[in-house]
Order: sequence, then structure tokens, then C-alpha cells
Amino acid sequence: MQDALQNALAQIAGGTVAVTAAGRTDAGVHAVSQIVHFDSAAARSENEWTRGVNRFLPPTARALWTTVPADTTVADDDDDGNADGDSHGKNKKFHARYSATRRRYCYIVCADESLAPFLTGRVCFLRKELNAANIRAAAEGLLGERDFSAFRASGCSAKTPVRVMREITVAQSPPFLTISFCADSFLRKMALNITGALLAVGQGKSPPHRPGELLQQKTKSPTPPAPAEGLYFLGPEYPKNFNLPPTPRPPPLPCHSREPCHSPLPCHSPLPCHSRESVCVRLVIYWTGRGFPGGWRTCAKGGLHADQTA
Repeated sequence: MQDALQNALAQIAGGTVAVTAAGRTDAGVHAVSQIVHFDSAAARSENEWTRGVNRFLPPTARALWTTVPADTTVADDDDDGNADGDSHGKNKKFHARYSATRRRYCYIVCADESLAPFLTGRVCFLRKELNAANIRAAAEGLLGERDFSAFRASGCSAKTPVRVMREITVAQSPPFLTISFCADSFLRKMALNITGALLAVGQGKSPPHRPGELLQQKTKSPTPPAPAEGLYFLGPEYPKNFNLPPTPRPPPLPCHSREPCHSPLPCHSPLPCHSRESVCVRLVIYWTGRGFPGGWRTCAKGGLHADQTA
């Protein structure tokens, strides 16, 4: 994807452009909000960069916005972390990787294989629902500043295995379960390895204290990593002084609402919901002919449903 983006930028800039990303994702992992920076002497407006690049990107990728970030001064009492190692109080130029203070991932599991036609390649399918309470208990042992050697893939080039895991949130809305991670940064395959250990706990294959024990013992986890298709890089976070648009974004999964949905816009809920009547096709047909109240929506099972809010 990096090559595709650089080639697209080169078309607009009229020359070679090198990009630096907030972080690399493992093969097969989705990225719904990757942030990159690049330098170019080409005189283009922010809108021209965004629209122009999208003309040359493959359909699997889209640029959402382009901006020139302001330089920022990090105060001495800033507690967001200082990933680039510079001293506090200095004026800093934006860097997609080193300016990021936190990064977020979300893993999505589905226990209903009947949804495979709609979600294959976008979630991890398991045959049984997981024990969310046990997963939450296991996650408690992974929070804070820790040595994550137990969940570090071989070949990882990071100088230190120590990372700060700030949040692990487990949410369940059957048949879906999500595990969300927030850390200052992640080691190679760290998110997938941790998820694999937590899924084993949720399936009853490991006790809740096992992931924390592996962490303390610095013993490589014997549990295989979770399948990559369920993991989403939601994006990095940066100091507010850079004045960037919101960066983390939830995964754009189909919405299966139990309540009638009248929105013509895609749903970006971090938790997919599940309709009794349809796998959501959020399409509103506005019709002004006789016999129609003005707004209708369709569902995957066919038929039209009146949109009372139209």
C-alpha cells in the first residue's frame, strides 16, 4: 500500500514522493485510519492533494484529508508520552511516526458463521461465543508499562520490548465481541499475539491469569496469534496543538440494527449491531411519485420499508 500511495502522490507532485507512516500493519490487517506525512515543493491546495491522489489509488484505499500541521510546543507537564525521545518544551515539527503519542487497534470476533457471506475477510469467525468476563479479567494483567517480550514476534527490530498498554476494552453484543487496545506503540505482531492469548481464555482453553503470567515470565506465548483478518488499526493520536482532523476511526462494519434505521449514511459504530430483518443495506430511496411517503429503505431480504423521518 505504501508503494501505491507514493506512486499516486508522484502523479500529483510531478516527481518522486516518499511517505512516512504512523506505523506498519502486519499482513492481512486492516487500517481504517493510517496517517502519513510527506514533503513536496509542489504548489497544491489541501483539497487538490486529496482528490488528486484518490484518482490514482486502488479501490482498496482512499485518502480522507490532507493538511499542513502546525508546529507545536510540548509543555513540561504533558503526559501524552514523547515517542521521539526529544526533551519537553521544544518546538516540534510534525512526524507521522514519532509525533504519535498513542495508537489504537480493535479486534472483532463473530460467533455466527451465517454472516460469513457478508463479513468474510473482515472479522474472525468462531463457532461459539466467548466468555467476555474471563477475557476482561485476563486483560487486567496486561495493563501498564510492561515488558511485552512474551508477545513479540521473532524478527521484531524494536530497540526495547517495553511498552505502555493504556487500555484494553472488551465489549460483547452477540454474536459479536470486540477487543480494543490502546498503547503508546506496539511491537511486531504484539496485538495479534495478545489477542490470540485472550481468545484462548475466552474459549476456556487457558485460565484468565495465564496471559499475565507469560508477561511476567517473559515466556513466548504458546498460543498461536489470532487471524489477521479480525484486526483493525484504528489510528494514532497526536498532541492537539498540531490541529489535525480526528484521526482514530472505528471499523466500517455492516450495521444490523434491532431498531428501524433511517439513515442514508454508513454507520461507523465500533460495535456492529444485528438486525432481525436484514443485514444492513443503508440505502434510502427518495421517491416523489404518488403512493410513496417520500422516503423508503431497502433491506437484504428484499422489500421496501417506509422511512417515517423522510
